[in-house]
Amino acid sequence: MRNGVKRIAFSAVSLALAIAISYFESYIPMFVPGAKPGLSNIIILLVLYIATWKEALFVVLGKVFIVSLLRGNMFDVIFFMSLTGSFLSYIVMVLSKVFLKKLTPVGVSLLGAYFHTLGQVMALSIYMASIEMFFYFPLLSLFALATGVLTGLVAQRIVEMNIFSLNS
Repeated sequence: MRNGVKRIAFSAVSLALAIAISYFESYIPMFVPGAKPGLSNIIILLVLYIATWKEALFVVLGKVFIVSLLRGNMFDVIFFMSLTGSFLSYIVMVLSKVFLKKLTPVGVSLLGAYFHTLGQVMALSIYMASIEMFFYFPLLSLFALATGVLTGLVAQRIVEMNIFSLNS
């Protein structure tokens, strides 16, 4: 019973942190239009490595829906871009963590960042009924890979510090 309560508390705190980081990082000015640092992905990586894929999914989907509510863009194109990018990123990160055992959190983060960007561009292209957004994809991908390394390094360092334990 105690372990279940720890997991629920860990998931709730993780979701709250991911929401706060995601919401506030949208106010960071970026030199690439439409890009964000993706710092909340540090939290998602931590949940994926410390807890389970189910708890990570809870944080991913909870973050998308709650941040969209806070920003007032629920069910508009930005919401669907976020949902598509986040879910595709999540699927790729889970699969890469499970099947590519030698991949570190940095590698998992890189894949997640790349596929998040791909998902967003796909959603926008479908919304606009045009593939022209894919011309912007290489620039966004470079930015995503750079921020993917950053978030992966931070998450990897926290995982290596072994400060969280849900098993005791």
